[in-house]
Amino acid sequence: MDLKKIMSETGLRTVASVAKELNKLRAETKKSFGDIDKKFVDVQKRVDEGEARLEKLERNHQEMERKLVDLQRQSTKNCLTLTGPEIPARQEGEDPQKLFCDLIQKKYNVKINPAVDLATVHRRHQGGLIAKFLKTGPTSAFHKIVYRHGRGQRNPKPEIKIYAN
Repeated sequence: MDLKKIMSETGLRTVASVAKELNKLRAETKKSFGDIDKKFVDVQKRVDEGEARLEKLERNHQEMERKLVDLQRQSTKNCLTLTGPEIPARQEGEDPQKLFCDLIQKKYNVKINPAVDLATVHRRHQGGLIAKFLKTGPTSAFHKIVYRHGRGQRNPKPEIKIYAN
């Protein structure tokens, strides 16, 4: 009998044929792993880009939350304090309401109508002034003082050492 015929009938192979098939399998496996590595690198790149976008979104979200909290805080606020070294010392018989209105006009150039805008004004024990406003809407004097946005608007006259909080 022929050796090749016996081997093929019994399913046996020669060492050369097995080695040839192993080399073919090795090449296919190497190619597959190369493709998988390329896909992995691509996926890793996309994940990194996604994480960077997510971090940016988280920072934006935190900033928006901070602004929202500030707006909520400001919307419930109806008192304003004036502090600073240029607030005149307490004097006997002074009118804190007139003094408050004059200082706001001087520093922020906002005219306050005490009869319409203010509920009360008092001296604080440190020497500053605190005023409670009646109107806090968008056209009120309070709104003009509190919502000073933009460059140079937060402290329009820095040479005057009076601060509204």
